[in-house]
Amino acid sequence: MKLTRTLVIASTLFAAAGAAHAADAGLYGYGNLGYADQKVDGLSNTHNRNGAGGLGVGMRVNDNLAVEGGYAYYGKTKADNGELKRDGARVAALGIVPLNDKVDVYGAASANYVHTKASVNGVSGTANDWAPGLGVGVGYKLTDRVGVRAGYDRIMNVGDGAQKTDMNLYNVGLTARF
Repeated sequence: MKLTRTLVIASTLFAAAGAAHAADAGLYGYGNLGYADQKVDGLSNTHNRNGAGGLGVGMRVNDNLAVEGGYAYYGKTKADNGELKRDGARVAALGIVPLNDKVDVYGAASANYVHTKASVNGVSGTANDWAPGLGVGVGYKLTDRVGVRAGYDRIMNVGDGAQKTDMNLYNVGLTARF
């Protein structure tokens, strides 16, 4: 009898603590701005730091996991012998470690569908590629519904031939819970 009562009390406290801590779970939107650094093979004297950004939605499944999907603009790279513009869709899984009630850090693994429009040495073309990405970041909750975050993403093996590159993305943005 005493063991049963102890188990009931312990499980009730555990469930209440879990429910209180999982209050951040749910749907959210995000937007970010920053810049992309891409050194493209085949382009000479590139001006490779360009404005970048994105918009999307995410679902925070629990305290330690979220999934996101959205649009990303990777910027335009200009060079002496051509230019290149990239944008596309992104899906990601985020592993999250809350540091306290307001701050968390995350790591992200993403799949990026990148659309490239290029003109190199007078030859124009487009390409679409799937490229893997990894990222890290930190988030800060301003209110129960609004937060800010800063992050770094590396998208690898984008393109082929003259337009092949890895992209480094640095961004800051806002999140809003629905």
